Amino acid sequence: MVTSLEVLASEVNGPRAPEAWRGLLRAAQELDHPARRRDPSAYARSVLALRPWWPRTLDPAGDALLHSALRLATERGLPERGSLALGVASRATMRGDLGTIPALLKRAKAAGAEGPGFELLDAHVAIRLGRQNEATTRLRTQVPPDPALRLQLAFLLLSAGRFEDATSLLLEVRRTATGLPLLFGSASFFLAEASVRRGAWSEVLAHTDDASRSLGFVGPQGCTCTLDSWRARALRHLGRPDLARSRARGAFERGLNHGMGEAMLESAIELAHVSQGHERERWRREVQDLLPSSPRPEIHALAETLLDEDPAGGPVEIDRRGRWLRASGGRVDLRRRTALRQIIEALAHAQGGSRLGVDALFEAGWPGERIRVQSRHARVHTAIWQLRRLGVGDLLDRNADGYALAPRVAVVG
Repeated sequence: MVTSLEVLASEVNGPRAPEAWRGLLRAAQELDHPARRRDPSAYARSVLALRPWWPRTLDPAGDALLHSALRLATERGLPERGSLALGVASRATMRGDLGTIPALLKRAKAAGAEGPGFELLDAHVAIRLGRQNEATTRLRTQVPPDPALRLQLAFLLLSAGRFEDATSLLLEVRRTATGLPLLFGSASFFLAEASVRRGAWSEVLAHTDDASRSLGFVGPQGCTCTLDSWRARALRHLGRPDLARSRARGAFERGLNHGMGEAMLESAIELAHVSQGHERERWRREVQDLLPSSPRPEIHALAETLLDEDPAGGPVEIDRRGRWLRASGGRVDLRRRTALRQIIEALAHAQGGSRLGVDALFEAGWPGERIRVQSRHARVHTAIWQLRRLGVGDLLDRNADGYALAPRVAVVG
């Protein structure tokens, strides 16, 4: 079975990509049967042969398959464990979980993952995180003719603002990819991103269409949500807000269903731009809540203008003793919500002074209680989430030093 899977895997990057992809899907379903795990070595090699399928599907069964093979390979000390660990990092990249990738790559390297696949993934993540120098060093170790390398080189040029050079290289890659849907679609994806960076909105629509058509045989995947977010942005700039809203909402829901925080964040930004009133505030709060988990500099820049707006047009009032607050959604009584009331009271007393960290907010909300650090942080973050949805929104400011009320919050009583 391993040999036949390797043949299918090699064909995924060729003209028979759709047929090969369907074969890999069937093989993955067969491998999911517990009986296959009786021979750990054969099972690990078979899952390893599915490598082209790993980073391109959001199917939860794929996660279970990959993790079970990695667990068996680690327990038995099998040589496949490094490549399987790299597969976990690849799937995290597809979901946009960039904050977790460095640790996953470190684990993969410790397990023996080396070679072009490791270097290219490491370089891609470095580019996404704005570490161009590190990515350049990684890419210099590769062989230039490789298509995957040329795509990453174009992405590096794109991230450095060299849009014309990036576009020229991507068009060249795409010309050589006729009849190769996976490579053509990947080049079109990066061309769409180049057009987004340049604000060439009609080109965005054309390139996202090309990417979607070429990659459609793969089914729902992380880049599908990203493409829809870019289409929504282009439609908004082209004066078609209703279509933009529909695209962005679909992307947000798929991101929510598959646990893709980056996709949710990008689409929430677009939904905030094309919404009004309370609906707009709802999406601004989503952006505010999702933004701290994103390590991507360009996303923070995109959200900055949106979050700096003052949609309420007036101050939020907060009782000095935390008993109530009056925000865009009206007056909210907090007298029976002890922890929230005490946190608001602490923030009100600290306004204009030093910020309050997570430990200080926990002590305010649950004085004298002793629980694990992780549990303290979880409680505080849940409380902050609840306050944002009660109408405090972006008026609850956060930075590395902790939390504070925005200056225009009026503390009364």
